[in-house]
Amino acid sequence: MFLLPITTTSYSTVNASYNWWGDASGPYHPTLNPDGKGDNVSDNVIFEPWLTEPNPDAGWHGGNIPPLCSLSASPTSGNIPLTVTFYMSASDSDGSIASWELDVDNDGVAEYNGDGNPPNTLEHAYNNAGTYTAKLTVYDNDGASASDEVVIYAGLSGKILYVGGTGPNNYSKIQDAIDAASDGDTIFVYSGTYYENIVIDKSITLVGENKETTLIDGGNKGDGILIETSNVKITNFKIINSYPQYSSIKINGANNISISDCNILSSFNGITVFYSYYITILNCNIHNNKNGIWFWESENIQVMHCNIYESNENGIWARSLREASINYCNLYKNKNATWFWESENIQVMHCNIYFNSLYGCYNYNIEPQYVINASYNYWGSDDGPSGYGSGKGDAVSQNVKYAPYYTTPYGMLYQPILSIPPNAPVEIASTDQVNLTYAVEIKNGGNVEDTILLNVSAPANLEVFLSETEVTLDPNESKKIFVYVKVNELTDPSDDIQVTAISQNDKTKSDTVILYHSNSDNPLCFGYGFTDNEQIVIEAPSYTKIDTVSYWGGDNSGMLIGLFFDLKPTQSSIREFYINITDKLTGDKIMLPIKLIGDWEIISTDFDISKDGYSFSNSEATELAKNLGLVFSMEILKRIFSPSSMPLTQIMGNCYGMSSTAILYYNYLKDQIPFEKPPQPFNNTYSLSISRKDVLERIFLHQSRIDNTAAGILSTLSNEDDELMKLKQYLSKNIPSILSLRLGWVGHAVVVYKVVKKGDVYYLLCYDNNYPYSPNDSIKTFISSITKGVIWYNATSKEIYSPHYDVNSFGVSLPVPLTMTERIILSILCPVNATIRDEYGRIITDGGINEIPYAECFRINDTKIFLLPENLTYSVDIESYDFGNLSIRVISQEDGGYVNMASFENITVLARNQNPS
Repeated sequence: MFLLPITTTSYSTVNASYNWWGDASGPYHPTLNPDGKGDNVSDNVIFEPWLTEPNPDAGWHGGNIPPLCSLSASPTSGNIPLTVTFYMSASDSDGSIASWELDVDNDGVAEYNGDGNPPNTLEHAYNNAGTYTAKLTVYDNDGASASDEVVIYAGLSGKILYVGGTGPNNYSKIQDAIDAASDGDTIFVYSGTYYENIVIDKSITLVGENKETTLIDGGNKGDGILIETSNVKITNFKIINSYPQYSSIKINGANNISISDCNILSSFNGITVFYSYYITILNCNIHNNKNGIWFWESENIQVMHCNIYESNENGIWARSLREASINYCNLYKNKNATWFWESENIQVMHCNIYFNSLYGCYNYNIEPQYVINASYNYWGSDDGPSGYGSGKGDAVSQNVKYAPYYTTPYGMLYQPILSIPPNAPVEIASTDQVNLTYAVEIKNGGNVEDTILLNVSAPANLEVFLSETEVTLDPNESKKIFVYVKVNELTDPSDDIQVTAISQNDKTKSDTVILYHSNSDNPLCFGYGFTDNEQIVIEAPSYTKIDTVSYWGGDNSGMLIGLFFDLKPTQSSIREFYINITDKLTGDKIMLPIKLIGDWEIISTDFDISKDGYSFSNSEATELAKNLGLVFSMEILKRIFSPSSMPLTQIMGNCYGMSSTAILYYNYLKDQIPFEKPPQPFNNTYSLSISRKDVLERIFLHQSRIDNTAAGILSTLSNEDDELMKLKQYLSKNIPSILSLRLGWVGHAVVVYKVVKKGDVYYLLCYDNNYPYSPNDSIKTFISSITKGVIWYNATSKEIYSPHYDVNSFGVSLPVPLTMTERIILSILCPVNATIRDEYGRIITDGGINEIPYAECFRINDTKIFLLPENLTYSVDIESYDFGNLSIRVISQEDGGYVNMASFENITVLARNQNPS
């Protein structure tokens, strides 16, 4: 917990600052303020700063509100050289802190100063023995100032004894050291756990090494520390377990006692004070006790800069307490924060009193002499306390002066800080019908415990949830929160996901981070964007390909990771993936799942772009062919529209030939389709070099074969549903296929190796020779190839879409080995029945009769396509069964790699009209 700084004044000094003295010039003092026209003040009264106009009974109204500051130190005494850590804070409720200065010896010269708020901590070494008064002064943006002081005692009288160490003057038990000490000695206790019930009957200073690790355990059989003599100082201890009726520290009939920088918990009373005077309790955490501090018949008490919380009954309980000030404390989550009975001249000021279940301040007595001055406190609400107050904050009873009050917490900083860890993505690209996970980190950047409320918002197409919507954190404590996102549909551009953190205790303090979701064209391809370019390591399942580092953003400060889930046939049922992302600097690891939801159907083959694709592109092969003088057949589709002879390489690339050989090489390795042994040596298709002439020859031989080229082009005349069914059958048998695309008047061929179905939409995942993969390239090339190679087909609307192609139709075919005989292609388009008859009288019909060796026939709607052996002498008989326009095309190959085509177009046919030729 955060400890508010200490203000220490002499026990005979009255703090009367922030009062209205009857005149704007302040009170009259003959030496300190001789020009003051207000009421007189005596010596040993702190009256600066004062108010320049009266305050109303409730709230704060009027001109500039002066700033507030506090100063504490640890240690405040010790041998020289004495290194002291000063704790400083400042606030200004109606403006800002303009500057500060710290005078460590009150000689009028500030050794340290600066603009804005002072630092939280500052160290200074006192090298000479003496008593020093350190003074912090702050100035607000309107020129008003505030000061606070702390006294430092450098150099100790008496000897030093040790507990828990080795060497002279060292003891194993604290009580043994006390028994051996004399008045004025100091006992230093090293970190450790001491199971003791200590009695202090000498005027000593008891110092622990660390208030968290120097532990006194009362064992629930007595007081942790019982002080029975005056002039005792205790600092830097954790004191626990003094039940059922004992105290962590009990002061019994002793005077001039100082308890500072202690952590006191798990006892009946944290601190009990009986019949004692001049007691100071500074900078302590007092929590999880029945009563935090319990006073009886005591006087001249200061409780300052303490956190008193989670008491089962009372934070502070007092009977017959006189001349006491409780200032700059946090009192919260108790039953009663403060409870007074027959107590006089009590001041509870500059405190934060909130979340107490019964009363913030309760006064048992209603007589005027027992009034409790509880002004200038924050009561948990900007409209003040409830009960006898008119606000919504913690309740006050009658005879409690609570106004003016603070509308915001005094000295407490609530500052939730949201950030995206280096090993968490800022952006994720995906398809729809997936569940994604982001991670953010929430930190309490304030100086007290804070409950932080979290919420998340996003567009309607994204359903978003948080792993937690409320967290309670100590100062500087942080925690990861996960943001779960269900992507229902894709939108463009990217969608913003906004996560907001708001302090429950101060709704004006909040922070926001923005996460992003963008679209991925390929349903199995995901992109992760990170803010750091060096700090992370990603681990994913073996069926996941991961991009290497590539940069995004103008300053190259971010990293984009591409992930492709290349599921093989045996993995096609997997629907959930996990990736582990490790921060290399801290070792922190987070696991982020990706889950495919809905009716995903995935049909995969073992075809792997990074192994079975070429390392050179279709265009490179075409250019090299031109340079080598290799000229092959022209594009069939082009010849249908323009029957003039033209070399293929003048019109198009060799995409079909490359697709065909890529699949054949893949199948050769799989022993699925026998064909001529490919060039050796090779391990995968990508290892085939473009510089090898035998590789190019095979590509161009496949391109020049009419069977291959025509099968691809003519298949685009088919019905897509039929082609899709055929494709699924091939892929289900682990056979990748050629997908021939009709792109306006031209065509293109790619390898399709996966089908992903989501609802009515089929995604045909393709390898495109225009986007080759090379193991020497960044895998970004690979991610690019799999992202661009995707065709979407809606089986309901019959629409075909691709982000990178303008596809009119598609067809599916398998590559044909080079050993097949040359063919003649005859296509007849019309509602007619056709019969081909050779010179021997053998026939092949579109009705299924086939007597001609090596001849084939297939039908696509009203188009009948006959594949006939080369040099066949034949005639065609047609008989119409409906009227329409008849078109007949005959495609054959000539020597030299050219295609010849005869075409008869738009011949009118009446029903039942025979036209033999």
